Amino acid sequence: MLKTFIRTGPIFLIISIFSSLSWAQGMPRSLATSQGISLPAKTSMLSFSSGYTGNNPAGVIYHENVLLSLLADQNGSNGYGAEIGAGGASWGLSAGYYKRSCTNCEGTGRGAAGIAFGGMAIGLQFEENISSLGLLFNPQGTHRLGLVGQLNDPTGSDNNITALGVGYAYVNGAFEFSLDASTRTFENTANKDDRIFLSPGVLLHSELVSLSLNYERLINDTNEQNTNEENGDLWFGLGIGKNTWHLAAYFDYYNELALSFSLSF
Repeated sequence: MLKTFIRTGPIFLIISIFSSLSWAQGMPRSLATSQGISLPAKTSMLSFSSGYTGNNPAGVIYHENVLLSLLADQNGSNGYGAEIGAGGASWGLSAGYYKRSCTNCEGTGRGAAGIAFGGMAIGLQFEENISSLGLLFNPQGTHRLGLVGQLNDPTGSDNNITALGVGYAYVNGAFEFSLDASTRTFENTANKDDRIFLSPGVLLHSELVSLSLNYERLINDTNEQNTNEENGDLWFGLGIGKNTWHLAAYFDYYNELALSFSLSF
């Protein structure tokens, strides 16, 4: 009990501080929450993700102008990369590159494009062997719905992996809530995976600081694999920024520690 209090006590203290602060959000859609299916973060959309599908590529429509992000993470080996995005009132583009500092590790380039029309947005993301299609319904509204489909088609035969994700988000000023779920299937029927990756998350904003609190759990575990995710795992992110810059730090999200620093031009 003491260990649990030590781990969660500071989080509840931060929440109580946020509840007393006034709200005036700076750079919108800057801090990641849940799996990024219903509320994708534009500052690290191509590089950092959680769940089976990755972020919703339709989220590139949240680029209001040019955004440059520098990213890094640490988990045994270090990773580093950059993303650049641009957009207007109803469209967005993004490109990125990420690499790990390990022997024989190659970097990965990614790109995404999206448009918004008629109360919805559609986006496509591509990288080597992986392609994603995403939809966002009511992307600027209070109640939002996200859908993502991803195909991993590595070299060879009978080894494709298909992932599907769905999410709901509630956005109301200083408080945002997201509930995302994803699952995957293997072309090779010897690899059966009926589990569902479930992630509720809360995003709180003040004038300068944002806080993301998230819980991850694998359900329907027919393979009876006893992993931390199946027992439930907590991760959180902290963001600081204004209209033209944003710094985010994530703990136990993409890896043990992940950082992004973004500038808007």
